[in-house]
Amino acid sequence: MLTSDRDAGEEGSLHTRLLADCRIAFQDADALPTAALLDRLKSDPEAPWATHGPNGLTPMKMGNLLRDFEIRSANIRFTTGQAKGYARSDFTDAWNRYCPEPKAADGEGVPAVPGVPSQVSTGTASTPGTAQAVPTTQAVPALTREVTAGTSGTAWGPRGVRSVSSDAIAEPPAIWESA
Repeated sequence: MLTSDRDAGEEGSLHTRLLADCRIAFQDADALPTAALLDRLKSDPEAPWATHGPNGLTPMKMGNLLRDFEIRSANIRFTTGQAKGYARSDFTDAWNRYCPEPKAADGEGVPAVPGVPSQVSTGTASTPGTAQAVPTTQAVPALTREVTAGTSGTAWGPRGVRSVSSDAIAEPPAIWESA
């Protein structure tokens, strides 16, 4: 359902509308209490959240709408104390998947972050003084059928097989008796 909304190019469902409005409501915050997020959503006169239901969007309704994106509220410590809220990091995957990039005011796309050139090249030494180098190839041990020890520091040794004495094995009860 959510992918079809995105692919259809429509304004989207109520779920994706909430997701897009949350992006705007978060602004620069890393986390917001649920009450503050709801206040910001309801304050937008063009958004349906102030009139969503008899009392507007409630914490429970918002949680149900965001659950489809695997976004859930959590206990977060704010400067005013601990409260239920949402973290920006929980939204980033859903924003990238289902919401179009925000557009600049003049209709142009938001400029991308310029690429950062690699600071270390493969096979060369890193910054002087760190005494580390980037290997040209990553050494990956081949898979074998032989039993080898685990990682260093892990107790390892072949497991012994318990022997069972013959007198410890009881005869199974006879179910069928011959007459």
